[in-house]
Amino acid sequence: MTTPSDHTDRRPPMTDQPASISPEALSAILRDPDDPRYPSQITVFCDHCGHEDTRDYLVSEDMTRQERLAVARQYLVANEGWECDPDGDDFCPVHASTDGLEQRPTA
Repeated sequence: MTTPSDHTDRRPPMTDQPASISPEALSAILRDPDDPRYPSQITVFCDHCGHEDTRDYLVSEDMTRQERLAVARQYLVANEGWECDPDGDDFCPVHASTDGLEQRPTA
C-alpha cells in the first residue's frame, strides 16, 4: 500500500512548476496512474490595476483552493516579476515594488 508521502518522495513538491512543459512530458504525466497531477487553468489578478494572468498549472485534486493559488503565485513571483504580499494581495510587474520598501501607487 502506498501513501501520499510515498509519491512526494519521488516527485518535486507540487508548487514547483517548470517554466514550460513539453507536450510529450505532459502526456506522460496524464497517462501515469500514480501521478496525481493534472493541468488546471488559474487566473491571478493584480490587486492594484486588475491585470489578469491566466495560465495552466499542474495541480492535484487533494490540494486546497489556496494551495492551487499558491502554485500560480509562486510561478509568477519566480518567473514573471509579480509580487505577493503577506496579506494575500497580488501585484503585477508594473505595480510590484522593486526593493520591497517602495510605496505602491494608490488608486
